[in-house]
Amino acid sequence: MVALIPTLMAVSAGVSALVGIIVLECFFRDKLKDLFDDSNYFVFFFLVLGYVLYSLGELSYFLGNAVFAERSAAGIENFYWAVGGVVVLISFFGLALLQAKKNQQGHKVLILLIIGVVLAFISYSIVQNSGSDFFDYFFPVISSLIVAFSLSSFLFSRSLMSVARPLQFFFLASSLILIGDILFSFPAFDALSDFFYLFGYGLSTVAFITLKSKIHSLSSRG
Repeated sequence: MVALIPTLMAVSAGVSALVGIIVLECFFRDKLKDLFDDSNYFVFFFLVLGYVLYSLGELSYFLGNAVFAERSAAGIENFYWAVGGVVVLISFFGLALLQAKKNQQGHKVLILLIIGVVLAFISYSIVQNSGSDFFDYFFPVISSLIVAFSLSSFLFSRSLMSVARPLQFFFLASSLILIGDILFSFPAFDALSDFFYLFGYGLSTVAFITLKSKIHSLSSRG
């Protein structure tokens, strides 16, 4: 069963990437642009794009290991994961800023920043003596910041209304990916980290589907 986890994880990531691409296609429809102002439109677009890049990174990692039996610290999967992580982080940070400005609750952004710094410090401290390259430290730190700022989906759930739910699924997905990133730094827990990645990508798919459903519902009303 354990041997099947990497394959299941790749399938889960593949499904997530496919559904995410379908959601991205929705953002190019003219009618959809009327549902968001320019700032929110780009925040949600790049948020989805970031998670798609995460999933593509997992597929690249699987192909590089299981199919071609090759892996390097500078592999293409790390490019997808790194860019995807930065894009997701910027998107959630932008979302928090927009919602704080809209609700005149700037202190909540400070709260999220403090949580992010604390989580990043804890994650870095855990992997400090086990990491073998830059990405072993980078991914847990960036994932920690993503988890912190994705909490904006709860802090601003009332003003986010119907799109709060898919954002909360993204928060759960990122939380599982963070745990996976930390465990991945320890060879003894490599297999266990795959379980968290597997369910993390699965929740990303749920988030994509839920977001598409909310968008379709809003479009129908318009």
